[in-house]
Amino acid sequence: MIGHGAPPQVDGQVGQSEWQDAGVVTFGVGDDLSVAVAYKHDGVNIYLAYLYGGNQAGALAFPEVVFDPGLDRSTGWLPDDWWFHVSGSDCEARDSSER
Repeated sequence: MIGHGAPPQVDGQVGQSEWQDAGVVTFGVGDDLSVAVAYKHDGVNIYLAYLYGGNQAGALAFPEVVFDPGLDRSTGWLPDDWWFHVSGSDCEARDSSER
């Protein structure tokens, strides 16, 4: 469940104070690399902050988030599924026809 919080300023900066009321999930990528996503909503919008991390060797990892609004928990893409990730082109996709 995504918790309620104050809306952050959407400016490309992740200020610690504006995300203190968010939930955070951290993913391990290998032995020494992890990446996190902070999440919350304000009653109208869902906000995600991608907190990518690096390791001693300089490797980077960027998380992906998939929304399943129909809560069907399908292992395949359905028309209502949305996919977001960090990239140089800020891509997103909805169902398999747009990926």
